[in-house]
Amino acid sequence: MSDFNGRIEPEAPGAAQNASREGGPQSSESAATTRGPVDRSGRAAKSNRLDHGRAVVDSILNRCEWLGPGDRQLLRAIYADGHTLASLAPMLRTGERSLRRRVERLLERLNSRRFAFVAVRHERWPQTRRRVAAFMVLQGLSMRETADRLGMSLYGVRRHHEAINALFEASERPGV
Repeated sequence: MSDFNGRIEPEAPGAAQNASREGGPQSSESAATTRGPVDRSGRAAKSNRLDHGRAVVDSILNRCEWLGPGDRQLLRAIYADGHTLASLAPMLRTGERSLRRRVERLLERLNSRRFAFVAVRHERWPQTRRRVAAFMVLQGLSMRETADRLGMSLYGVRRHHEAINALFEASERPGV
């Protein structure tokens, strides 16, 4: 689990030790050649997981727990299961380019300071503000979608969103 300040804690005690005892891959090269998706030429496809450092991937996987189910499953397929965008695009009935843009937007939101701020602090806020923050900042819904899901007026959602932005900006000021 990550505390969103760069420190990564293991998900389960001894998980890394068990993986090494069970004959886990010794290097990223052996991981790419021994298992995972295969590209059109029959060679082992290089996984997106291998493109990133282990800590970054663990952080992405930890933070994706805050996302909606579809986005969470997409990022888990890429970073935990090692699927390529080319293999996922036909299954999702979308183009590889549009899928890449979707993943880039998700990663941008996941790695933003606003996302980390809300994920860490939203539990302390009043229930309505917490729910607005979860839908808008963590799951990336629009104000209108959030208002529809919560059965609130657009005005009420906007007021809570402005309060969340004010709290975030205050936390970003030096000396706070």
